[in-house]
Order: sequence, then structure tokens, then C-alpha cells
Amino acid sequence: MVAVVLCAVGCVGGGAQVVLQRPVSDQCVSAGLNGCGHLTRGALLYAEGDPAEGKRFLTKGLAANADKAAQLADFARALRAIGSIPGAGQYVAPLRPAIDLISAAAKEAAAAKGAQIASRGQQSQPPRLVIVADGAPSVSQSPRSVDSEPTDDPGSKEYALGEARRHMISGFMAGKLDSSGKTNLVPCKLGDGTSAWCIYQPVLARGYITDLMVSAGCDREVFILEGSPSHPYWMIWSLPGQGTSEHDLHLHVRTGGSLVAGMVTKSPNPDNAQWNWRCGVTFTQVASR
Repeated sequence: MVAVVLCAVGCVGGGAQVVLQRPVSDQCVSAGLNGCGHLTRGALLYAEGDPAEGKRFLTKGLAANADKAAQLADFARALRAIGSIPGAGQYVAPLRPAIDLISAAAKEAAAAKGAQIASRGQQSQPPRLVIVADGAPSVSQSPRSVDSEPTDDPGSKEYALGEARRHMISGFMAGKLDSSGKTNLVPCKLGDGTSAWCIYQPVLARGYITDLMVSAGCDREVFILEGSPSHPYWMIWSLPGQGTSEHDLHLHVRTGGSLVAGMVTKSPNPDNAQWNWRCGVTFTQVASR
């Protein structure tokens, strides 16, 4: 009797509970979301045919992740593949409204982040993405909006890259400091005078950056740019505790230039600004052979 009463107020129907509870919960946790109890329960209620109650729980879970656009999108993608789990095929259709709700929340979170970045730019603080054309910085959501491009731009006719000539370069840039005090970090300043420690990596092959990532576990402001910190051609900005995960980019880099990763700090000593792997920058470049 006690078990029946408890289940009446706290359990989801047996089918979805048995088949989906663990996979949905695991996907939520692995995506890095908060409130996975509410998100999982909401999804299971949708699967069991109770969308009204499911939406109530799902909304609570989504409210706890209003700043996690990428993580919510990952969770939605995982739920779309739920039909591959043995015995879960019957739950694909009733889960679709839940997935749509999660996807909508991901888009709202991304839009809110974009508004926050635009606000930072209006306040003369470093925006997420800075495009410099003819020496004049401007804020943009996409490097494709630049009107003035260098002649060796990978997208220009002079630099047309056939599929057969393309290859990928991946790398990881992070601060190092050995026992003798030797470091790859050097002091640098952005155009507005912001002090930072920078890592310079020569561009060995011209092409364009397609992906840039900084872990949300990094508690510092990190930027990635091409060229000089004081006069970058483009810049990606990563906020503390949020990181950045940018994909499908087209940020050109040129042979002889430098890919620069920097961490904002007021510290005069590199040992106090030492990066660990959490603040490193992972990048992928398409380059010519």
C-alpha cells in the first residue's frame, strides 16, 4: 500500500520508466545540464502521454539552464535519437513536443547570449566576435558580413580551394610554465588597453578556422584572434564559466600571421596567470596542401 501511494505521487508509468529513465537521465548529465531530475521526469511524462504534467516539469528544468544553449541543443539531439534504444520506438512520437520545447529553449538561450554580447560591445567591452575591415572594428554575428577581405582570403577567387586540395589541421593552445620559470605566455594588450597574457602560434598554412572551443570550466576571460592583439582581423571572446563552442566558422588565417590565444588578467607575473587545460583553446583549420 505504501509503495502504491508513493508511486501515485512520484512515479512515471512503468513502460517509459523502465526503458527511458536511465538513458534520458544519463544524456542530461553528460550534456552538462542542471536540474536533470525535472528534465528527465518531464520527458518521461511526455513519453507516457501526459504532456500537460510533462511540460510543467520540463519548464522547471529548462529554467535552471537558461544560459546553456549548446548543452540544451545537445540534449535535444540525444532525445531525437531515443528510438534507437531497444523498446523505445513507441515513445518517439509522444516525445517530439518535449524535444521541440527543449530546442526552443536552446534557441532562446543562444539569442539571450547574443544580446548580452551585443550589450558588451555597446559598453566598449570586448565582444564575442570582432571583425576589422579597413582598420575599423565592428561587431558582427558572422565573419561572412565583412565587405573588405584580404586578397588571400580562402573564399576569394585568387585563393579558391578545390576539395582535393583541402586538408584539416587541429590544435590545442594552452599556457605552459616549467620549473625554471620559462613560459610560452607573453604580456599583451588589446586595442582598448585591456591587459592580458598571450600565446602566439604561427600560421603555417593559409586557410580558415572552422571551429573554436574553450571549456565552460575555464574561470577566466579568454579571447582568440588572428593577427595582432591591438589590431586583430577577427576575435572570438569567451566569458568566465561559460566558455565558447563555435562551429561552421569561416575565419581566414594567412601564412606568416599568428593565431593568438589570450587570457585577460591584471597579474604582472605569468605564474599567476598560468593556464591549465580548462582554459586552453581547441581549434580546427581548413588549409591548402
